[in-house]
Amino acid sequence: MGVQKKIEHTMVSEVLQNILTSPEFASSPRVSAALQYVVEETLAGRADRIKAYTIAVDVLQKDDGFDPSSNPIVRVLAGRLREALAAFYSSPIGLDQAIVITIPKGSYVPVFSRIDNRVSPEFGGEATDAKSPQPFSRTIAIEKFEVFSLEAVTDSSGGRSDLVSTGLQFELIDKLSRFKDIVVIEVDSDNPSPSGDLMDGNPSQYSLSGKIRLSGARIIISSILRRADDNAIIWSKSFDNTFNSTDALFDIQTSIASDIAAALGQPYGTIGTRIAAVRSRLGEMDLDHYSALVDFYQFMNNKTQKQYDEVLENLVVATTEVPEFSSAWAALSLMYGLDKYNVNKETDVGKVSAKALSAAYNAINADPNNAMAYQYLAIAKFNAGDNEGFRKAARISLNLNPNDAEVLADMGSHFIQLDNSDEGKLMIEKAMHLSPAHPPWYHLSLTIYHYTRHESERAIYHAGQFAQEGSLSAYILLTASLAQANRTAEAEEVYQKLLLDRPVFAADYQRILDEWPLPGEMTKSLLTDLIKAGLQERVVTLETRGSNVTEFSRLSS
Repeated sequence: MGVQKKIEHTMVSEVLQNILTSPEFASSPRVSAALQYVVEETLAGRADRIKAYTIAVDVLQKDDGFDPSSNPIVRVLAGRLREALAAFYSSPIGLDQAIVITIPKGSYVPVFSRIDNRVSPEFGGEATDAKSPQPFSRTIAIEKFEVFSLEAVTDSSGGRSDLVSTGLQFELIDKLSRFKDIVVIEVDSDNPSPSGDLMDGNPSQYSLSGKIRLSGARIIISSILRRADDNAIIWSKSFDNTFNSTDALFDIQTSIASDIAAALGQPYGTIGTRIAAVRSRLGEMDLDHYSALVDFYQFMNNKTQKQYDEVLENLVVATTEVPEFSSAWAALSLMYGLDKYNVNKETDVGKVSAKALSAAYNAINADPNNAMAYQYLAIAKFNAGDNEGFRKAARISLNLNPNDAEVLADMGSHFIQLDNSDEGKLMIEKAMHLSPAHPPWYHLSLTIYHYTRHESERAIYHAGQFAQEGSLSAYILLTASLAQANRTAEAEEVYQKLLLDRPVFAADYQRILDEWPLPGEMTKSLLTDLIKAGLQERVVTLETRGSNVTEFSRLSS
């Protein structure tokens, strides 16, 4: 095990040097220094030290009084680092690397992924000529996990082992199949088939397998996801738990299956990320309608107006040419709803709402069991002021897939905006647990939750995470939270950044805040705190609007 770890460290170090000498990094000393720092700290076992503060002090030579919550320099540097890494791995040199180094959003700790297990001819092996992977397939073969026990084999222990293996396979099939656009194939261990030939015309592109180790009251489960066409390991994770009864063992089994399904199946999970990465490497392709949905997921993680226009157009084409594509209709519904939050143009709210509802119903008609379809119907209902319709659609979506981090975060966010409930907070926290590399917007409603309770420091933390998105609402919430905490100088600084980036806000703040659905008297509180930060208040009568509006934050206008 120690030898293997040393080899992996050597490989990572070699790839790091290749990156640092590449054109993408050679011209940027700060970005290069940041990457070298976080990689070397991680390899040295000090990943827990990698924070915005330590990067600022150790890499950027800031003094000990540096405050990362008020100075975004490290977040900006991390954004440039992610862009440079993406550019490197899209280059001819980057495509040949055996290790991919990424910096997930919301963290500064690097992740090392081994994407190719082929042997290079220069090391004495034979080059493989693997088929190009099919970039948009989301078909997974679920194998029975192999069980081995340190106990003496008895009828009871052997029976327990078989129950655990069979039960875990069943739970994985159940939970992964709930994610739309993923096809799950059960592999019969007594009559296995090569994963590429499991189904005529619909081969699996991934296989999930693993080992289960039982020792007394301890169970260790190791899971591995492989790419079928070249057997490359693209994801793995281990779980170590103890149990005191058979029921507890089955509960652990269910919990682990949920975690694995969330890691692989949700839009920002391993498979979705791999699809996007492969697609970008293949360059121009024949039109594949699924690419419109992949682009939508990428847009939701990093929104710009240019991306919005392109994604909207591609989804319209996809749903026109493939009207049974339920998830594309659902995505189109949300995109229609987002158009009303472009503060730089006038929008007919009634027409936008009608189009969003129509697209959501088309998604449900195409597939009544699609959790995503009900998720975006709920949002369309919320935007139309139909709170009861929102609650009904949200419950259906959550029941269809209770382990989809995207659904949990989205519905939890709306429950907080509707009634500021603890239920919504718990949903979002569960989503964050299921999706550690979640996008910044997950923090939106947690900021609202803590701000309304005058838990200012917690609100500032979540607003700071949300501010990575760069949207208008992120600036507003961060400014107000800082002002509420009497950190006036910092609030004034953030507010000036808001005006620099969104000058329209100064003249139109009343309409913008009125159209944002917020719990209780939060709009008045925001105005009070924004005035502390420098907002020049105009004499305008506050009006209570008759309809709800949401997703204000979800479009960087």
